Amino acid sequence: MRDLVGKVVLLGQAYFEKYSGSEIVTLEIAESYAARGARVLIACRTRGEPILNEVAGQDGIEVYDWASAELDAIIRESDLYLAWIQHHVIPPALFLGDAATPTIFAHLSAIHPLEFPLLDAVEETLASLVVFTSPEARDEMTAAGSLLGVPSDRVEIFPNPAPSSFHRQTSSVSAGPPWRICVVSNHPPEELTRALELLDDRFEVVRIGRRGGPSSTVQRVDADLIDSVHAVITIGKTVQYALVRGRAVFCYDHFGGPGWLTAENIEAASRRNYSGRGYEKMAAEAIAHAIREGIEDAQMFAGGRVEHSRGQYDLDATLRKFEEIVHRQSRSTNTSLLQLTSEHIRIQQLVTRLSKDWSGADRAAATEASARRRAERRMRSTEEKTRLLQSALDERNERLRHLEEELGRANTLADRASQEIGALRDQLTDLSLSHREALAVNQAMENTLSWKITSPLRAMRRVFAPGRSG
Repeated sequence: MRDLVGKVVLLGQAYFEKYSGSEIVTLEIAESYAARGARVLIACRTRGEPILNEVAGQDGIEVYDWASAELDAIIRESDLYLAWIQHHVIPPALFLGDAATPTIFAHLSAIHPLEFPLLDAVEETLASLVVFTSPEARDEMTAAGSLLGVPSDRVEIFPNPAPSSFHRQTSSVSAGPPWRICVVSNHPPEELTRALELLDDRFEVVRIGRRGGPSSTVQRVDADLIDSVHAVITIGKTVQYALVRGRAVFCYDHFGGPGWLTAENIEAASRRNYSGRGYEKMAAEAIAHAIREGIEDAQMFAGGRVEHSRGQYDLDATLRKFEEIVHRQSRSTNTSLLQLTSEHIRIQQLVTRLSKDWSGADRAAATEASARRRAERRMRSTEEKTRLLQSALDERNERLRHLEEELGRANTLADRASQEIGALRDQLTDLSLSHREALAVNQAMENTLSWKITSPLRAMRRVFAPGRSG
C-alpha cells in the first residue's frame, strides 16, 4: 500500500558498505518505506559496495554523507515523516528542525561501542521512542548506566523482524538426505568449520559470508536462498529469516550457542536475539554429532512454527506499530539540547574520521585476506596439479615396467624359439643328407647286375604276395 507518497523518511547508519547486521536492517527499513511511496534518505559515515549496489537504481532511496550540505538542505525543506537513528548518526539539520519530528533511536546490540549513545542527553531529549533488538540488549545498556532518563513507555523491542519478501508462501524442499545446510557467518569459529568437515556425504554445505572459508560467497541472504536448504547454521537476524520460512536453525557461531532451536530453548535464545551468547562453546565432534542426530526433529519443529514466527517477526507490521506510537508523541526543543548540539556534531566528526580509518583498514585487511586466499587456492591448485602429474608419471612408469617385463618374457621366448628352430634346422639338414645318401645308395643298387637279374623275381613277388588275389 503506497500510503506515504510525498513523505520523507530519514535513516541514520554508521556504515553502509557490507552485508552485515545493522546495514541490512537499514536497507530493509529503507526498502519497506520506499515500497510505501516515501522518499528515503540514508545518512551514513561511510558507504561503499556491495550493499550500495542494492539501492542503486531503486526509486525512492538516496544515500548521503551524514554531514553533507545537500542532505541538510533536503531535511530543512521537508516535512519529515519519521527519523530512524542508528549509531547516533544525526545530521545537523535534525537538531534544529521541527520539534515534532517523530524520532526513533535503535540499538541493535549492547556489546559494540557504536551501539551506545554518543551523548545520553541528546537521545533522551530527541527520542520519541527507543528500541532495542532484544530484552538482553536493553537490560545490559541500562545496567551500564546509559539511557536511564528514558521513561519505560518510550522503550520497545525491535526483534530483527523479516521483511515482506520472506512472508510470501513457503516453498517446499525435497526431503533429505542429502540434507542441504546453509552456513551464514562472517566469522565462523574454528570448531564449527572443523565440525562441518566431519559430516558425511548425507550433508551438503553452502557457505555465505566474508570470512566463511574458501568456498564461501558474499551475497545478500534472501528467501530463495533459505528455501533452497533444509536448515541454516547462523546467529542474529538470519535466524528470523529461517524461522519465517519454516527452516530448521542450528544457532551457533563465535559466541557459542544452544545448537538446534527447539521448544525447550527458543524463548531463552530469542531473549538474546539469537546471538549465541549465554551458552557454552562446543567441541567440533559434539557439533557434528548434534547436527547429524537432530536435523529431522529441528526441521519438524521449525515447520510447525511458521505462522507463529511470521506473527512475531514481521518488519512492516513492526514499523507500523512504532509509527502509531511516535506520532502520538512529540519532542520539545530545550536549551540544554541546543548547547549540546555543537558538541555532539564534533563527536560525530571524530567518530566519522575513526570510522573511515577503520573501514579503510578493514577493506585493506579484507583485500589482503582475499589475496592470501587466492594464493592459497593457487598453491592448492599447483599442489593438486603436481599430485596429478606425479600420479600420471607413476602410472606411466608402472606401465613401462610392465612392458619391460613383458618384453623380457618375449625375448626369452624368442631365444627359446630361435634355439628350437636351430635344432630343427640341424635335424632337417641331417635328414636331407641321409635322404640323399639313401637315394644314392638306391640308385647305385638299381644299376648293379644282380638288381637287374632279380628284377623279374621281385615283380612276381608283388603279384603273388600274400593277400593279393588273381
